[in-house]
Amino acid sequence: MTIQGALTILMYALAPFLWLIVAGVGLLLAVQLVARLRGYHALGYRCLGANLAALAVGLSGLWWIPAFTNSRLAYVATLFDWVAMVGAVIGLTVAAWLVLHPISYLMRAPAAGLTPHPLQDAHPADGEGHGQGVPRQDNLAGQPGDATLTGVNKWEGRCREKAP
Repeated sequence: MTIQGALTILMYALAPFLWLIVAGVGLLLAVQLVARLRGYHALGYRCLGANLAALAVGLSGLWWIPAFTNSRLAYVATLFDWVAMVGAVIGLTVAAWLVLHPISYLMRAPAAGLTPHPLQDAHPADGEGHGQGVPRQDNLAGQPGDATLTGVNKWEGRCREKAP
């Protein structure tokens, strides 16, 4: 079989799911854009819950990926079949992490006072409150004026910004 023949078969197999693929890519781009505008950096924020959830979504692919093709995991027999299945599970895990990690940031970071994106107004002119995601000047554990993240982490170390 030629590469062109394999790609033709792949295109016919993916055609019924094209709307789902486009919707998933749209969701991924929207979540990433909103999170990055609010100060999200993938390597600067850690959340064990988002990592475990992405892993669970990836491993769930062992059950539902064969179901999409009216197959079963028992029919994955050859080495090539297992390589394709493992590749699909890894891809699903990465895609889930790319969506869940910034969602976790959007849900938790602003409440914890993590640093904002440089384009955000860190010090509002009216003096009322702070911009979203800005460290509080009088944090819960430090002295007034100490803008460190000490004591601001309300989720007991599960999700946090990396130290500089």
